[in-house]
Amino acid sequence: MSSGHGGESGESRTDRLAAEIADLRARQDILDCVARYARGADRHDEEILLSALHPDALARYGNAVHTMPEFAAELNAGHESWTRAHTHNITTHTCEITGDEAHTETYVLAGLAAADTPLVRLYGARYVDRLARRDARWRILRRLVMIDWVLVGDGGVFDDPAFRARGYPAGSWDRSDPSYRRPFEPDGARRSGDGPAQRRERSGPGPPRILRPPSGR
Repeated sequence: MSSGHGGESGESRTDRLAAEIADLRARQDILDCVARYARGADRHDEEILLSALHPDALARYGNAVHTMPEFAAELNAGHESWTRAHTHNITTHTCEITGDEAHTETYVLAGLAAADTPLVRLYGARYVDRLARRDARWRILRRLVMIDWVLVGDGGVFDDPAFRARGYPAGSWDRSDPSYRRPFEPDGARRSGDGPAQRRERSGPGPPRILRPPSGR
């Protein structure tokens, strides 16, 4: 029976929509996999990191080709040897899917703060990956890390007393990091500009007024 929409039957339209949804789901699962790798690397969490890689995966970093599962400990040791903090930020991502195989290119801005100097290196990098879907899960099978440019800057502001006084917490390389809390609650949470006078004001009758945050935030 025709649907009246370009001659497409209801059954054909349902099949097409199901295929489109399956494609979107695959793309989201693949992007989640790439992001999970970055989070595992930044938190030094071997379990999360390896969950993004097949047991027979190969990862090429420069001249070194790493195998699993040793790669996770090797990557963590490399970061620990000269950095005190790092973030791998996923940006532009393209994906081609053919059946149970996918090829992706993911741009990465990786910032690494040196442990013994105030210098910070910012790498303009790319992950070129081949992924495979096994047992309904997408994971990386082959990875090539490419570095297109490097910028070195002064990260001394991080140790400036005025910056430290603002109270931003630093991350940790284990599961004590706040991102693991379930349900999440920040330490010492309070409203911006929340002093004794403002707290007294909110305890009185009527709804609390909206408080402006301090300038320069």
